[in-house]
Amino acid sequence: MMRAAIFSVVLFFSFNFASAQESFIGNINYPLLQKYVDLAKQNYPKRKMYKASELSAKAKVGVAKATYLDAFTAAYNYRPDNSSAAINTSNPYTLNGIQLG
Repeated sequence: MMRAAIFSVVLFFSFNFASAQESFIGNINYPLLQKYVDLAKQNYPKRKMYKASELSAKAKVGVAKATYLDAFTAAYNYRPDNSSAAINTSNPYTLNGIQLG
């Protein structure tokens, strides 16, 4: 019982002499901190991955804009056998002349 009382008295006085940590907020170098934050943003791997994905998507948009004209085609088929008929009767799938599609 006496040991517990001595322990509690020592513990009580140790709390009175203990002090909290000092603040380090005043010692912050804000330009250096901003430099570190900018470097972290620049070298963050996910950011690089998203940037590459964004550039890939931008390139695909240009290709998609150019390929909408693929549905419209024009062709000229010429057969030099002096046939004046536009459609061959023996093979109706062979055309002579301009084809639009």
